[in-house]
Amino acid sequence: MRWLGGYRPSRLGEDAVSDRDARVRHKRWLLSGIGVLVLFALAAYGFGMQKASRNLEQRLADNQAESRRAVEELSVARLALDVERATRLELERQLADINDQLKKRKAELEFLKSRGAETVRQ
Repeated sequence: MRWLGGYRPSRLGEDAVSDRDARVRHKRWLLSGIGVLVLFALAAYGFGMQKASRNLEQRLADNQAESRRAVEELSVARLALDVERATRLELERQLADINDQLKKRKAELEFLKSRGAETVRQ
């Protein structure tokens, strides 16, 4: 009995139901596949974010270590600068003292020369 496109009239309703069930199963498989793909995409995104987070943590640790080294170098440089300033000030003070002594000695020498010249005239 091949009428109505190969369907028997008594099975026509059952075939329509089975076609609808097949479409429903097909949609379920399709949605399940899409769901699995979405889960894989989310997992890959999460893995990428975790890796990026680790990279950021490593960069932060490197920056902190570099900052500590820079602070140590700065403290050493400041100490050297303070020593240099103190040394310069001390040398300037000593130079001023030596200049004062030189002036006194010159004045004494001038006095002695003038006294010596006066004694020679007499």
